[in-house]
Amino acid sequence: MECVDDLVDGGWAADTAYSQVNTWFRNEGGALQAQLHDSQARSGVRRQMRSMVKQALEDKD
Repeated sequence: MECVDDLVDGGWAADTAYSQVNTWFRNEGGALQAQLHDSQARSGVRRQMRSMVKQALEDKD
């Protein structure tokens, strides 16, 4: 049953991270669209998403 618990925890963390990323995109969407052609902006978005996912996983623990 331990693997089932791990799957449930993983699913919870993924849902939480997805929700946080979704909210962030809704809040930042307008300014973000103007900058998407800029590679620096794209890498900033990736960094932001990675940190949000990492934070969601840490918060779960």
